[in-house]
Amino acid sequence: MHVFGQANLTFPYLVTALGATEIASNPYNRLWISGSVTNTGEGTAYNAGLHVVANAANGKVEVNMTVPLNNNDVVNYGTDAATDASGYVGNGDNNPSFFLVSLGGGGTAVIGIGIFHEGTVSNWTITPVWTYIP
Repeated sequence: MHVFGQANLTFPYLVTALGATEIASNPYNRLWISGSVTNTGEGTAYNAGLHVVANAANGKVEVNMTVPLNNNDVVNYGTDAATDASGYVGNGDNNPSFFLVSLGGGGTAVIGIGIFHEGTVSNWTITPVWTYIP
């Protein structure tokens, strides 16, 4: 169990070192997320990913999704049927996986994620998520 304000290190605990930027393009913009996620706990973080919420300047939610920790594999995701069908989505070899992954204690995942969306986002929140059991 995670106690807010302190981590019980026998359990998983994900710490992020991420940067994000909005990249304007035509016809879809992309929220680019890069950096790393490290499990500073001893336990395995199961079903690990990043929950991403991004808003337009007027407050409209443009992105609200959870993506897996891709670990050294640049992956592009879409937020709806139009962006999914755009040809931008995938990792060059196949469609992106939406299966969340495990990150062992002390492990680090290197992140390179693009989220194609309609509209322009001006602020975002990226939160690591995981479970204690598979």
